[in-house]
Amino acid sequence: MSVENKPGGGVRVRLRNFCGKTMRVQVIVKHWSDSGCKTMPNRPGWLFQAVGGRYDRTVVR
Repeated sequence: MSVENKPGGGVRVRLRNFCGKTMRVQVIVKHWSDSGCKTMPNRPGWLFQAVGGRYDRTVVR
């Protein structure tokens, strides 16, 4: 996972699933809308971006 909090606000989060099984994840953003729940098969990546807020955490659902 890589996280970029942009200086003027906004966030870019790159996720990859190396768990060996399909996972459901959600990116939590402070002071902005969170991502929806995303189903990630093993290996593929996902790029989440928001124009405001700051990265808080990624949770498994």
